[in-house]
Amino acid sequence: MNKKTILSALASVTSALLLASCTNINYRVTFSDNWNTNTTNSTPSVTETLKYKVSYKESSGADAVNYDLNYTNGTYTATLSPVSLRDGTTGYKYETRLTIDVTYTLGETSETETDKMTSTVIFKNSGSSFQPISSVKEMVCHSPSNSSEASKIEDCYLEYNYKIETSYESDLSKGKTAITNLAKTEDNTSSREFEIEDEKYTYLDNEQLLLALRGVSPTLNSAPTFLVYAPFTAAVQSIKTSFSTTTSATSFTFSKNGQAYTGDISYREVNVGIDSKTPGATQTLWIAEKATDPQRNLNRNIILKMETPISYNLGTLTYELIEETIA
Repeated sequence: MNKKTILSALASVTSALLLASCTNINYRVTFSDNWNTNTTNSTPSVTETLKYKVSYKESSGADAVNYDLNYTNGTYTATLSPVSLRDGTTGYKYETRLTIDVTYTLGETSETETDKMTSTVIFKNSGSSFQPISSVKEMVCHSPSNSSEASKIEDCYLEYNYKIETSYESDLSKGKTAITNLAKTEDNTSSREFEIEDEKYTYLDNEQLLLALRGVSPTLNSAPTFLVYAPFTAAVQSIKTSFSTTTSATSFTFSKNGQAYTGDISYREVNVGIDSKTPGATQTLWIAEKATDPQRNLNRNIILKMETPISYNLGTLTYELIEETIA
């Protein structure tokens, strides 16, 4: 099982992509707090909660396994809020929670499990850089196997039950991660330090990546690359993103602070995937376009929709915004 794919599936910038004119090209990205209606205000003050329904659509890969797979009752919630930091400044706390029931059917036998994934990341806007401070992620997931000869229901999936804690040095030169196997009672935690040496690209914590994409103001053909630490491979890896060069507009329906809303919203499509010879699934996001008036960014670059392919081309999870609450 490709654990990199799991982390990106269940699962997560900004003014403009800057290219230095010197010999050592700098591909680092600067960010804006585009979740503010007034994007000139970089002081963390907004508390928002975005809630999505999550649905499943089977695809052609399902014919390659000898069991049936279905996901139901999926919800995903993302909350952004200000938080006091140890240095006396104010930063951001970004929390996500995914719950979804997954049913495996092999012959006349069915089993339903509830997959859960939660994450919390603390970061600050440090001179247009969304600098991560720490993150915690917990998962209980039953990821489908690539089995065409499953003989019992347990052969249809692999279970992952982990807690991942990551912290960073104040200068973002290195980090430390601890992985706890929650299914074990003894010798269940392994720790590792890692260096963040490549200053060519912007480093982000994996748990803030999707939020950070809201902070990007893409230029023509912009395709920023980011670095994140992958704890299961114990390496810093590259994440490729690609913003559509033009905007699209369609009608969206969801609740805004308890009031029903339906209207056309302009958005850009963004593709996100691991920069590798075997990248696994590519995630697609629809991010509301930033307003031309920086003081009237009413749609606040929210993520309107996401699509995440399931491993082995077994299907796609679609996240659709149903509720937006702003305080």
